[in-house]
Amino acid sequence: MFWFGLLAIAMADEPTTLPAGSASVYSGVGVSTFRRLNDSLRDRSVKARLDLYGSYGLHDRLQLSLSAPLLYGTVVDDPDTLPCPGVLASEGYCDPYVTVGPGRLDLRSPLVRGPFRLALGMGLQGDPWNRRIRGRYASPGTGTLMVAPYLLMGPRLPLADDLVLSVTAGGSYVGSLAGKANDGFLFVRAPSDAVQALGQVRLELPGPLAAETGVAYDHRLAGLALGPSWQASYFPQDDRWNVLRTRLLTGTGKVSVDLPQSMGLHLAVTWLYEVEEGPTDLVDVSLGWHKYFAPR
Repeated sequence: MFWFGLLAIAMADEPTTLPAGSASVYSGVGVSTFRRLNDSLRDRSVKARLDLYGSYGLHDRLQLSLSAPLLYGTVVDDPDTLPCPGVLASEGYCDPYVTVGPGRLDLRSPLVRGPFRLALGMGLQGDPWNRRIRGRYASPGTGTLMVAPYLLMGPRLPLADDLVLSVTAGGSYVGSLAGKANDGFLFVRAPSDAVQALGQVRLELPGPLAAETGVAYDHRLAGLALGPSWQASYFPQDDRWNVLRTRLLTGTGKVSVDLPQSMGLHLAVTWLYEVEEGPTDLVDVSLGWHKYFAPR
């Protein structure tokens, strides 16, 4: 249903690019889950995933990145709550699935280097291959494509020996390439355009450890609220989640451990601070590994 769209920006991590000819890969496992939709208790939605991400330095000032998770979505049915298994059963509303989740192709270039960094990027993201199952209760994504220019900036400040502070701020405008859903009278782009923003602080500690915390904001600029009108007109449609005017404010905490041979481990947790037209108890946990390949 509600994918952490701003994690696509966060993939960039800091406003830098890889050296020409170098590469970085990431693989990890994660799970996101919720049970409350606008504070109404529902059956639990669970999405487990295998995260796959890679970046390559095409040039000293141009980096190409590609990410796509493998998803398993399901519902933990509680006999005392809705909607499963009975709601829209003939359409497979509560059925489990295995698929490739929302992917992202990203080009990024640094404009300013040094103690203060500034980078511009352009992303193409989405999952049009999931259009047939976009309306499931544990939806894999929007089933559409979006273009997302973005900006990342911030300083990297050595505080002491082996102690470095990095601060990153970023923003993106997400332009939807989707068509419009309608109830015969009202036409709504599904999903609408959105704005995203993030701020994060990373502290590289003595030894192999680094700690990071941040906040991220995602706001669809148009759409409907959860309510009687949506329930009557749009819930029966496959774009039931795409037409919502969702707004999310999330927090993230991450701990990283450097390993030999240019590798590292990363444990991250993302939670909700505030939400409109969405789940109020959504939590995402991930554990992953990365490796850096120096230029030959």
